Amino acid sequence: MSETMAWQHTCLGRICTIRGELIDPSIAKGFRYIGLEHIDTGNSFLRRYGQSEDVKSTKNKFYTGDVLYRKLRPYLDKAVLADWNGICSTDILVLKSVKEISPEYLANLLHTKSFVGYAIKTTSGVNHPRTSWQSLKEFPLELPPLPEQRVIAHVLTIVRQAIEATERVIEATHQVKKSMMKHLFTYGPVPIDQVDRAQLKETKIGLAPEHWKVVRVEDVVEKTRQVDPTKIPDRPFKYIDVSSVDNQRLRIIGSQELKGKDAPNRARKPIKSGDVIFATVRPYLKRVASVPPDLDGQICSTAFCVLRPTTNLVAPFYLFFAVSDDRFVLSVAENQRGSSYPAVSDGEVLNKFIFIPPLFEQVEIVRILQSLDGKLETEESRKKALEDLFKTLIYHLMTGKVRVGHLDQQKV
Repeated sequence: MSETMAWQHTCLGRICTIRGELIDPSIAKGFRYIGLEHIDTGNSFLRRYGQSEDVKSTKNKFYTGDVLYRKLRPYLDKAVLADWNGICSTDILVLKSVKEISPEYLANLLHTKSFVGYAIKTTSGVNHPRTSWQSLKEFPLELPPLPEQRVIAHVLTIVRQAIEATERVIEATHQVKKSMMKHLFTYGPVPIDQVDRAQLKETKIGLAPEHWKVVRVEDVVEKTRQVDPTKIPDRPFKYIDVSSVDNQRLRIIGSQELKGKDAPNRARKPIKSGDVIFATVRPYLKRVASVPPDLDGQICSTAFCVLRPTTNLVAPFYLFFAVSDDRFVLSVAENQRGSSYPAVSDGEVLNKFIFIPPLFEQVEIVRILQSLDGKLETEESRKKALEDLFKTLIYHLMTGKVRVGHLDQQKV
């Protein structure tokens, strides 16, 4: 194929059709079911599914090679290629490719910025905005020759598979860290194959090495004070609220730039580098973070309990790991009150117990857990780079700004 072969001007309705085959789940026993919740944003691969026995109303039937497109809230960018037969929600359009288009290419086409933007403009309805096939089939596009489509889809698939492999490493590392925290806060920093030698005692918060202390959080932190928001100097500062904390990465991922006169009434708690902030609103969501140096002297919401460790009792970062342990978080959440806005008081956080090992053991626990956090950060950076690469490739390859016709088609 020559790299100069022209792309064909066409529209979506000429390169695919709606299958429109309905089926009663009661006669589709054993079929896998795809609901709206099973399709991931921006991903053309199917990774989750339910069973036909779990649903009752009439569903769409689809076959291997069909493309499933979510027509409800198209801004969520959900379209996948089916690699097995099954049934799906009627809020999912089942698209069947014609001879002129590769199914893999079609699945990626529906993730392009131009298509998502077009679909959003064709929605109707306020609470449940939907698009329709009647509107989508008019989407104009430039279609490359079939061999070039296959190369483009192949390149994008390779990058997407790399992203998914990285996601699996991240998930596995999270599980390792979770298991390691349970080990460290039960046996201390001893090798796993030597736990049978550990001398343990039963405490009010579980098993622990005999030489560890059990203390209330308030015994290892300084008392911090709120400030009157009307007395905050009229100067720029960074404000951290609960939405600023990523409860997966356990770190502050954003802040608002404010001035004293613009500060919300809840902006009352000054923070320092090394402080631990623990969200008291919906504590079960585990929004816990250590304040980094670049946020030293800034202000956070009253929805955080600010824990400032006393340096003579706890090693830097030990307190952060101790209060981000799942068992501690769940113990705090047990005291939450309110249905629409469940929360606990600062006092209920401060009154909870944690283990205090000797300082040298705290340091070793921190080293082990930070090494896992470093692994997570490396893999998350890799995933971000791959996602950026995918966005760049899908734009350049599927608009023809970069042609791939010179690649060896026989190898794809």
